[in-house]
Amino acid sequence: SIRTPLSRHSADSRSQRSDRSHRTLIIDASTVAAIPKYADLSVAAADGYLVDNTIGSEFHAENPVYKSDGVTLDPNRPGTLVYEPTPNGPIARGAMYEMEEIGESGPMFAGPIAPWHAHDHICFGSFPITLAGFESPLGVCPIGSFSVPITSEMIQVWTLEGIDAPYLELGED
Repeated sequence: SIRTPLSRHSADSRSQRSDRSHRTLIIDASTVAAIPKYADLSVAAADGYLVDNTIGSEFHAENPVYKSDGVTLDPNRPGTLVYEPTPNGPIARGAMYEMEEIGESGPMFAGPIAPWHAHDHICFGSFPITLAGFESPLGVCPIGSFSVPITSEMIQVWTLEGIDAPYLELGED
């Protein structure tokens, strides 16, 4: 499941909303401009993204250096690229920005329209470490995977055309 910390969402003044709108446009536009070069997995691999195991319905290619460099929101160096497999090969869907520490809140650069979230009871495959799904209602993961009680906060910025809410988990609307 997804946990969005609502306590940080408070009423904003008009100037705060304007400033957040400006920052949101910068993050959106910069991410949309930076992601297309990674449509070619060899370019992503050359930049340090782990693309060898492009499996699953939504493949996350992490860059270990970018994920742990202390910079959270750099559209030119996202910690994770998100791909979708297609019959013609994977397509880049967007970027995921993630806090380095569990329990650390993501920067609210756009207020409540860009909610950071954490996943709880998520399952990861062991070899290689890949997203395997969520725990069953009985609290078990698929064979060969392990459970993580909660992840660090993250936000995705989707870059595909036709997405009206680039920060939502796809399928939420």
